Amino acid sequence: MAQRYAGKQLIGRPDGRRLRTTPSGERLLPMLVRTRTEAQEHYRESIEISAAAAWLDGKAREGFDGIGMAHLAAAAFVRTAARLPYINRFVAGHRLFAREELDVLLSGIGETYSSDVKARLDGSDTVADVYYKLLRAFDDFRSGDRDRAAERVTDFLMLLPRFLLRFGIQIMRLLDYFGLLSRRVLFASPWHASLRLFDNAPAGLAANAMPLSNLGSTSVNITLGAMRSTLEPDDGGHLVPRRWLDVDIAVDSRIATKAQIEKAILYWKHYMAEPHELERAPRRVLDDDN
Repeated sequence: MAQRYAGKQLIGRPDGRRLRTTPSGERLLPMLVRTRTEAQEHYRESIEISAAAAWLDGKAREGFDGIGMAHLAAAAFVRTAARLPYINRFVAGHRLFAREELDVLLSGIGETYSSDVKARLDGSDTVADVYYKLLRAFDDFRSGDRDRAAERVTDFLMLLPRFLLRFGIQIMRLLDYFGLLSRRVLFASPWHASLRLFDNAPAGLAANAMPLSNLGSTSVNITLGAMRSTLEPDDGGHLVPRRWLDVDIAVDSRIATKAQIEKAILYWKHYMAEPHELERAPRRVLDDDN
């Protein structure tokens, strides 16, 4: 995906291309609403995952060790972005961009994910592809075989006195504003991703809202809470067990209209509830507006 639009724009960012044919009001909005924290909107959702939980149990018996809701949530986002690519946009330098890559960053506070781990995915990926790519990213993290460019920059900055540290951070913000950070640094950065996924389930915590950061370009945060069980009446009046997953979704409202964002959330929830649809590749991966 990175080279798909190479050469179309002489001046641009390594991680995205500027959108020029979207409605002018959408392109003007980043100038009016200037920060990501100011533009963020939160959506609290509950998803019935009775079928998904059984599906995950079946996949674990098939040999997908450790597969869980985080893998399913990432795969559902990838499939949503393949169908509705505007959910993979971002705002930088007060301009609207279509992201060239599909990077998912997993953050957790339980034992399963002890730190930020990023994987580069593709719109044509199945849930099995997502599982293996995330597994490879975790293996690289545990073995230390990963790009530590961002960590080296951070370690250097922390050696500086406070006034120089503030100056260094401002320089980094300026480079990011004009799209001058290298592709390598952008991939290593925890603040530049299509999706930041917080998995609270291993710690048994609720889906507490995680705000977007003004630093970087991440436009979507999804927080997964612990699964809960209920007894609810079916059509015949009999009590049946159901399983639910509470989630919080933070979205930069500048990347698309409210109706478009809510449509993308509906698609993501659908794929979460019907994971068997993610076992086959999509017929078509749509491109964002040129």
